[in-house]
Amino acid sequence: MRLFTCAALTIAPAPVDAQPLETPDSGTPAAFQAMVDQVRRGMMAPGPVVERWKVGGADPTAALVARGADRHVMLVEDENGTTVSFSTDGRIADLAAPAWRVVDTYGSPIAFAENPTVGFSPVGTRFVVGARTAGWRENGLDCGKQPTHAILYERRDAPADQTADQAMTFFRITMLAMEGQTICSRAVGDSRRGWRLTYLLPDGRELPAFNKSETRMRIAPAGPIDRLVVGTSLADIAVAPPEG
Repeated sequence: MRLFTCAALTIAPAPVDAQPLETPDSGTPAAFQAMVDQVRRGMMAPGPVVERWKVGGADPTAALVARGADRHVMLVEDENGTTVSFSTDGRIADLAAPAWRVVDTYGSPIAFAENPTVGFSPVGTRFVVGARTAGWRENGLDCGKQPTHAILYERRDAPADQTADQAMTFFRITMLAMEGQTICSRAVGDSRRGWRLTYLLPDGRELPAFNKSETRMRIAPAGPIDRLVVGTSLADIAVAPPEG
């Protein structure tokens, strides 16, 4: 199974010029589609080709398998919090915390996904997106398309930094914006120190929207999913000063 960090496919960075998103029921279908198109343009706008992008990309999946994928998970950490990825062909619902409440879904739990990864990414402090994604390796990169199945969960015991309607709007727009898109990641590092990830297109062009903050990946012992997935308050992300 090919591990691909679903953080890139479930946590869509809003474009710089984006206006506040409204709930799907408050506008026309055309207006909602315009928001989807706007987010897609912001996410997928390419930057320059990454220097030597085909050279030296590490293979975190191989390291996870060597460590024992049945006893370990991959943690992906960035400004949004900590995403947990499993190298497994299991279903999202079988790995989610029993106490999490289903808010919305996308795709089908029986849709085929070759070399699947199941990951759980925080959306603020109260919501989590679980996603099942097909992945493959090419030119030293780990690549994946939009999830074949995704579930938006609510952690009802967590602080609320957004409403369920806001989270559902984000979820729906993100899933639709990712349809037909391919995102790859290049890992630099090793299993002892962890890896630093850079997101790019399959042709080596950088995806600046996904690389605004440093993303790191490391192997960790498996444990309760509700303890491993840690979200950053959306208010804290919004006011965080730019680096440098």
